[in-house]
Amino acid sequence: MSNEVGVELAALGIVATSVTALVWIVKFLMKDIKDSIDKNTKSHERVADVTQEILAFLRNLNGKLADITAQRITTQDKKRHRR
Repeated sequence: MSNEVGVELAALGIVATSVTALVWIVKFLMKDIKDSIDKNTKSHERVADVTQEILAFLRNLNGKLADITAQRITTQDKKRHRR
């Protein structure tokens, strides 16, 4: 009978050790995942900010690009003719 109790205690010890190891692994992985999610979120926020800046720039530029290009070409032509 004491032999059976010893086996049961050993099995219980193995189960407790396994559960503790599993909890530690999950906590470690969750910290790693949390850090990755935080980094990813910050990156997405920066991308969203840059996207808003680009959209504002393009809206400001809307319709002006053809005029700016023509003006630049005219200026370059004048510089070439002066030489």
